[in-house]
Amino acid sequence: MDNKEELRKIKKLYGEEMMHLCRELFPTILNVPGTLIRILKKTIAPTKSLIKDIIDNNLEEEFKDYIYSFVDVEKEVVKTNKTPKELLEEVGYDLYVCNTEEDIQSFKKYYAKDEELCTFRGGRLNRCYVFFAVKKDVDSIKRENFKEPRRQDEYGTSVISIQFSRGEHNTISIKNRYNHIVNMSDATFNNNLEEIIPGLTDAFERQYGLNIVQGNNYEEFLTDPLSYVRASDGRYYRKNTEYNGINYCENNVIIDNGRLIDKYSNEKERYLVMGCYILDLKEKKILLYDNKKIDSFPDTINPFTEKIEIKKDGEFRIILIKCSGMSPIIIKLDKYNNILSYKNDAVTNINDEFLYDCSTLEDISLVNLQSAGSNCFAFCSNLKEMIFPNLKFVGDNFGYSCHNIRKIYFPFLKKTGGYFLSSAKLLEEASFPKLEDAGRVFMNNCGQLKNIDFQSLISVREYFLFNCHKIIESSFPNLERGEDYFMSNCYALKKLFLPKAYEFGDHFLDNDTELNDIYIPNLRSVGYFCLSDNMSARSKVFKQIDENNSKVEGKTK
Repeated sequence: MDNKEELRKIKKLYGEEMMHLCRELFPTILNVPGTLIRILKKTIAPTKSLIKDIIDNNLEEEFKDYIYSFVDVEKEVVKTNKTPKELLEEVGYDLYVCNTEEDIQSFKKYYAKDEELCTFRGGRLNRCYVFFAVKKDVDSIKRENFKEPRRQDEYGTSVISIQFSRGEHNTISIKNRYNHIVNMSDATFNNNLEEIIPGLTDAFERQYGLNIVQGNNYEEFLTDPLSYVRASDGRYYRKNTEYNGINYCENNVIIDNGRLIDKYSNEKERYLVMGCYILDLKEKKILLYDNKKIDSFPDTINPFTEKIEIKKDGEFRIILIKCSGMSPIIIKLDKYNNILSYKNDAVTNINDEFLYDCSTLEDISLVNLQSAGSNCFAFCSNLKEMIFPNLKFVGDNFGYSCHNIRKIYFPFLKKTGGYFLSSAKLLEEASFPKLEDAGRVFMNNCGQLKNIDFQSLISVREYFLFNCHKIIESSFPNLERGEDYFMSNCYALKKLFLPKAYEFGDHFLDNDTELNDIYIPNLRSVGYFCLSDNMSARSKVFKQIDENNSKVEGKTK
């Protein structure tokens, strides 16, 4: 093979721009025909995205160092007669082998709240060999002493989980005690056992019959800042999205905790992996690869689908799912096959977890939707609009963490569960003319919301509109009672209309220092800390209570 033929192969597998970059960066390697294409194919799965990722992130030098690290370089792995347990004891660790789920769960006690490993969710032993190494003085290493966590500080490495994928080749992941609180927490010690103590790679391979796929010191740029993940075949694949430790990659490839799943890439004419969902063009339905994932989205695809069409629109894909007598369901995908928008005019009800954590979703249109279960759209952090003109009831955590939502339309919504749109930080306008009952933590932290009216609202739970710093005025002509923290920390609130309200809990309008116009003629009782930083408004409220001959519930301060 001459270098022209080699460049043609690089162009076919990695794109024309990559061919030009390789010709520029590796003239010496190209003088030995076949070397460069062999290195590329062995280390990075074919992708036309790599070149753009490299250029956009100014990583040409890192890529150059990475390729040159494979030229005439043998990996140095120290040989030893010691066991992994003996070696780890030399550096202060006790090593534990996990043979059961109970073994794994016994280590959960070492992890702080919200820093627990995905491993503790269960089922990891089906895919991986799991070990834990615990420092002998672990009880003296306290989380509170590390205000600014570092991946390999004393706390982060005091408990590590060493995991190997099952199969012919064993990919290694060394997981940090901080979990995802720090960068690349699942690549501690660069996933290189030799960085813990020389000889540890050989010791694990000998004692446990492993064939460990090892990396090199130049490959970190592929995982940070780029989005590539290594599979059990030793190659890196471009990651589109990740859920529960499962990576969904380009070209229908799935990497399940290191294990390469190529079933769908081998049948591209039948399957399309879109985000964490799999469109089966033959059976005309949507599948979930992850059997632990709960998501009602696949249930909304009509079982009487007649035809599925996939069209190109520039760098986007448009999927049309056609059923007799109804408008087509439309799914829009980005260039990495992640879901950008979903339109379905037929669905009237959605169950729990609908598109629960579809972080790429930007637009949703369900014009005939009437009810939604719990956790729908809970972590759709890029969702910008919600158009639901017929929605009446929603469960808990509806849009819980939709930080980028800008526009909503719910003209017939009557009742919500808890944590409804509780972090819609960019939402500026909202109207709920039919809402009667609002669950706890309703729309708190909506920092851009300025005006909002509730013509039909009768009762609200605790933390209603808490931390909505820009609301200037609001009207509740039918509200009768509210629980703790009603509109607390609404610093800009100046005018409030509550003609029927008679009772509120603790921290009523607390920290609302600008409030000077409040109409609440029927108020009979409030809890502790009512308007504690606004003595003028506070005196008006208690004067109104006295005038109504109401008994204040509990001691007020």
